[in-house]
Amino acid sequence: MHVVAFRVDQHYYGVPLDHVTCVVPAVAITPVPQSPRTTLGVINVHGTVMPVTSARRLFGQPDRDVCPADQMIVMAKPSAHVLLVDGVTAIVDYAPEDVTPPEPALQPHGLISGILRHNHELILLHT
Repeated sequence: MHVVAFRVDQHYYGVPLDHVTCVVPAVAITPVPQSPRTTLGVINVHGTVMPVTSARRLFGQPDRDVCPADQMIVMAKPSAHVLLVDGVTAIVDYAPEDVTPPEPALQPHGLISGILRHNHELILLHT
């Protein structure tokens, strides 16, 4: 199995590789009035308007301005959207037995499906 690992502040997260279409540099985001708190707005991805989700807001990290090193993960599953992250760090190959299920208290909103140990880091797997 493969996961696209990314960083938000000093924390590492991952999404299944088969959910990812591509990774692109961060671009200007057009705000959408009255959108959910985690939605920053929309961007045009190869002719398709897609919502942009803030990984910072999604995982409870402090907001900051978008910077040139930020990246956008274009997701096809579970729904088409773009995830704004501080940076993609690796594509990690792992076996299912390498994943520890999260304790129920650690995932009140069902955002984390497991915890993967990789190179002395913990990668929280985003559902």
